[in-house]
Amino acid sequence: MSLAWPHVGSFFPLVFVALVPMLLLEDQVLTKRLRPRKVLFQSYWFFLLFNLFTTWWIWNASPGGMIMAVTVNALLMTLPFWLFHLARRRLGNREGYFAFFVFWLCFEYLHYLWELSWPWLSYGNVFANQVEIVQWYEFTGVTGGSLWVLVMNLLSFQLWKHRKFLLRKNPEENNAAQWMLMRKAQWKRLVVFVLTFIVPASVSFIMYTSYSEETDPVDVVIVQPNIDPYYEKFDGMGVVDQLEKYIQIARTKLDDRVDFVLGPETQLPVAVNEKKIETNSAILQLKTLVSEFPKLRLITGMSSYRVYEPGETPSETAGPIPGQAHYFYDNFNAALQIENGEPVQTYHKMKLVLGVEKIPFTGIFPFLEDLALDLGGTSGSLGIEAQPKLFHSSKGKKIRVAPAICYESIYGDHIARFVRQGADLLFIITNDGWWDNTPGYRQHMSYARLRAIENRRSIARCANTGVSCFINQRGDVVMQSAWWEPVAIRAQINANSKLTWFSTYGDLIGKYSSFAALLLTLYTLYAWIMGKTSQKREI
Repeated sequence: MSLAWPHVGSFFPLVFVALVPMLLLEDQVLTKRLRPRKVLFQSYWFFLLFNLFTTWWIWNASPGGMIMAVTVNALLMTLPFWLFHLARRRLGNREGYFAFFVFWLCFEYLHYLWELSWPWLSYGNVFANQVEIVQWYEFTGVTGGSLWVLVMNLLSFQLWKHRKFLLRKNPEENNAAQWMLMRKAQWKRLVVFVLTFIVPASVSFIMYTSYSEETDPVDVVIVQPNIDPYYEKFDGMGVVDQLEKYIQIARTKLDDRVDFVLGPETQLPVAVNEKKIETNSAILQLKTLVSEFPKLRLITGMSSYRVYEPGETPSETAGPIPGQAHYFYDNFNAALQIENGEPVQTYHKMKLVLGVEKIPFTGIFPFLEDLALDLGGTSGSLGIEAQPKLFHSSKGKKIRVAPAICYESIYGDHIARFVRQGADLLFIITNDGWWDNTPGYRQHMSYARLRAIENRRSIARCANTGVSCFINQRGDVVMQSAWWEPVAIRAQINANSKLTWFSTYGDLIGKYSSFAALLLTLYTLYAWIMGKTSQKREI
């Protein structure tokens, strides 16, 4: 499974057989009527190694965070597999293998939504570098890819389990008729296996080769300043110097034809008071640059805060200012837009990084807030935007932009909400240097390609360090920077206002699977209470 993953082994066909050993183990436990805990313990080791081999790079940012992410996420992945075994044990093969699909898809869907959200390893992400074969993500989203993986693995398991009917002739002449029936059934399984791979891949390839973007070009400059997040960004290099470096690199590509210039996450590392944002010295420095180019819109990232004075209603995430009982405040990881003659527009990141920007369950256990990791800038539980917000313009090209910040770009349903509100382009700003030169930043960039397919939106992705790039509506990377390089890149990308099925309806597979999983759980509990045990049957 790990060798199939992008930028670990990147040999994606392995994902179609990777679960076969676990399915064989589960089948043996059921056949021999061993205790269910054997499936629980053995599958935990499987998922622990999978998490370790694919996300070990978190160690570079936080050793403790890596250990927590790997061990807890492995446990969470183990639960749907174990529940599948319990369902099969009580209900039989038909309902049991149905549970194999819906419990896992339910887990992935809920893993996008709850306090411990960490959907980095959703199975559908494995095809992030094979965009030619998953163009139908515009209908299903990543969950459709996860379902494909599960179906192929179950078919692979059945082929392996009954392999003798393909590899050997009938050893007993008096049992020839039954043997031939089993042999015929195995050939049918093989045909279904081949078609289950070929048909979705072929349909996708036809979609890929025939897709044509509507021509609505927007001229965009991405500036990757490459400021070290550990030794310069938040300690060691002043804000003025950082902005001067950014502006100097930007000028190498700017002219009067440019529509947008994009900067990275936390381009302004020292928190900006949002009530005084129009007069902030760093903002004024950026406004001076924008004023030289009449139609230019500058979008970049900042750390910011807002103070709620007596009489104002604080947000749910606001905390009291120490020593000032009647004042509350919020810290934000934010994006901003600067345009000539217009007020500064802001957006607050909604999907926060666990352990750094958000501490889970602090509403129940407030003391957990003290465990927040400090990676520079603001830390602890940050404030969030109540609803997705678009950056817009009242003049010139009225292109509406979705400003996704870093981690938000792995949430397909979340990005689709921006598109439903009218986003014509997706801009991603990030700072991937925390993980050093590892698979982490490469995986993060590759996942953005899936957002382009799901919504058929062009993407401009700006990293402080990591990889900055342009992605077209088919998910192709059309231009990118190198790792750890201060550079500006420029391209024309096409805006699009049409909605895909996924943009319109979101993750329907995940939603329906969650409902089915609930019903199946109740049915399994009923069977357990009634003392029902399945009689194992061949399928």
